[in-house]
Amino acid sequence: MSLSAEQVFLFTASNPEAVRDWKKTIANPVPVDILSQYLGKEKAEWLEKECDGKVYAWGATRNGNNPKIWSEMRKREGSAYIVGYQRGVLRKVFRIVFTWHDEKFAKKLWGTSKRRESLGLTWEYMYFLQHLQDINEPSPRVFRGHTWLNHVSDTLTRSKIISIVDEAIRNYETLASSECENKIERGIYYVPDHISRTKVRIYQNLWRRKVLENFNYRCCVCGLSIEELLEAAHIIEWSKDPHNRLNPYNGLCLCPIHHKAYDLGWLTIDESLTIHWKPPKNYREIADDTVYEYLAKYDGRTILMPRKVDSLRDFLRKRGRY
Repeated sequence: MSLSAEQVFLFTASNPEAVRDWKKTIANPVPVDILSQYLGKEKAEWLEKECDGKVYAWGATRNGNNPKIWSEMRKREGSAYIVGYQRGVLRKVFRIVFTWHDEKFAKKLWGTSKRRESLGLTWEYMYFLQHLQDINEPSPRVFRGHTWLNHVSDTLTRSKIISIVDEAIRNYETLASSECENKIERGIYYVPDHISRTKVRIYQNLWRRKVLENFNYRCCVCGLSIEELLEAAHIIEWSKDPHNRLNPYNGLCLCPIHHKAYDLGWLTIDESLTIHWKPPKNYREIADDTVYEYLAKYDGRTILMPRKVDSLRDFLRKRGRY
């Protein structure tokens, strides 16, 4: 991933009001019942999932450039990051998951300001955050209010903060990958539905590698051995069996063509490891030498053997029941 200044923002929490509110929704997550009350149950559950079970929040008043900076966050939500700054220290790194403009919700969380420059206002330009890492590093400069790093002209400051955020992202992904590896080694293949897209991606990448290893990095139908072109296909779909989502024996190593044909049901593999060609209804309209070469000729053949077969047979047997 190549991180740019356009993807990075900063918020400050140095005055007494902000320090108080930091304790409310940055040191502690927002209660799920409050999220549900103002965002609806479905959105609240989605947020909780995307934020690894703990949703943090911050916001900005309508003063100055805050609405414009918030609109830049909104354009990039899901792929933008924000650093929490407090009294000369860069404290935490978050991913901006969701933006929301809601004065009533903001008042519920933080009340209204008693400071002269923002008297009676609240942080109505809200954003909800996934915590990536505590950093606690001295800041290269003083920040006030909300800052879009793209507007910071000092190249050394930009470079320093991008480096900090990039490292936080990599550390988060390394930790998630290590967590996944440890689960697989202990035979724990369960992945809950309430997990962020980031972790799903990390988990699936590691699972793919385990599946490819079991098949010696070859498509089990045609034998293609170019790793970059190989994919891992769940035998029992991700949505149907959360307890075997990470099970490397619940997977086949396939090239993109045979993966797609397998998902469509045009190619099936039974528990004896035999391939079956089941053409679509319009097969006669598309039948030609290419279809034979890539698909039909494998009918009745046995797949290329994986390193471990027994557990694979069990999953193929279960799939045949669906």
